[in-house]
Amino acid sequence: MRINKNQIHRIVREEKRRLVEQSGPLELARVINKHYVTPPEPPQEVLDVLESYTDGMAEAWGLQWDPGDPVMRSYGQDAWDMQASDASVQLYDQILAILETPDEAGHIIQRIEEEADYVEEQLHNGEFYRSGGVTY
Repeated sequence: MRINKNQIHRIVREEKRRLVEQSGPLELARVINKHYVTPPEPPQEVLDVLESYTDGMAEAWGLQWDPGDPVMRSYGQDAWDMQASDASVQLYDQILAILETPDEAGHIIQRIEEEADYVEEQLHNGEFYRSGGVTY
């Protein structure tokens, strides 16, 4: 059975949604609301949930590698996985920056989701790729 690009993107979107629902911004916001009142240093539980979320995003983005895509195929799955991993590191750093900015809890979820979408767009635009390694 062959899966086309649209089917892969649909599967990835579903997987991403599942990850976000399980360990994503809602869980992160719950932990933040419970343990984190003032910047600048989030407690370890917040950092643990953040790491779990960004690791999950790296896995979900890694699943987006498409052997039918000539550009992706020319660089290989290992290069894509490295880029997805580096994108998740940037997402982690960006979310930490969001947490350092005082905000109402209701906006944190939206800001995290927007940042995740932005980093994913950068990933698909090749902004984490460079010959011989990945950079940002």
